[in-house]
Amino acid sequence: MPVSWLRDFVPIEMDVEALADRIDARGIKVEGIERPWAGLEGVVVARVLEVRDHPNSDKLCLATVDAGEGPVQVVVGIRNMSTGDLVPWAKPGSRVPVLDEPLGAKALRGEMSNGMLCSPRELGISHEHETGILILPDELPRGADLKSALGLDDAVLDIEVEPNRPDFLSVYGVARETSSILGVPLAEPDTSIEEDPERADEVATVELRAPDGCPFYLARVLRGASTGSTPLRAQARLTAAGMRTVAPIVDATNYAMLE
Repeated sequence: MPVSWLRDFVPIEMDVEALADRIDARGIKVEGIERPWAGLEGVVVARVLEVRDHPNSDKLCLATVDAGEGPVQVVVGIRNMSTGDLVPWAKPGSRVPVLDEPLGAKALRGEMSNGMLCSPRELGISHEHETGILILPDELPRGADLKSALGLDDAVLDIEVEPNRPDFLSVYGVARETSSILGVPLAEPDTSIEEDPERADEVATVELRAPDGCPFYLARVLRGASTGSTPLRAQARLTAAGMRTVAPIVDATNYAMLE
């Protein structure tokens, strides 16, 4: 249960340890506290100034990036970034979850690489093996600490769900109980939707082939759904909650299910 997700519904001002002790004493059994991005340190937002071929390798390229302190060169294995893109730069001395040691500056095939540019898997945002550097939203400030900019300085509560409390399977269920324990207001989720005048049964039908097992099935037609990438904060929350990120439509349904 990502604590930042709880804070969407409950104003929690105490630290995570105090919160865990408080709710554990009142019926929400907290078995532990995890910090998925504890191993992410010193990664910043950088602007790509130039991408060019590596003179000694057909599989590598050279990227010049700037995080506000002047241009630096990084050797990159996958060329999916373009001039002007914002990318996560793990500068020398920084740490990423997939490596045990801090990053440094070293020569790769005769060209100096100052740290590395990171994929979502290398940052711990996704467990999937993406084939490219993470391209960041353009509104992020250059030089910003990535952990803070994407809300990755988060903690996750490992909550035991007992048979008599299935409401604790959702973020809102835990938030509702937490608001009662702390004596603070509970924000209602926004479930409003703009209805289209066209009826769904005019464009799609549902056939129940096993009415005994499924006596009722509700369907809704959605149009204009994005086929791009799931927002990074949503990807991070899904990953922290133990879910795989797949595609925007699948991620949206999983997000709604967990919430």
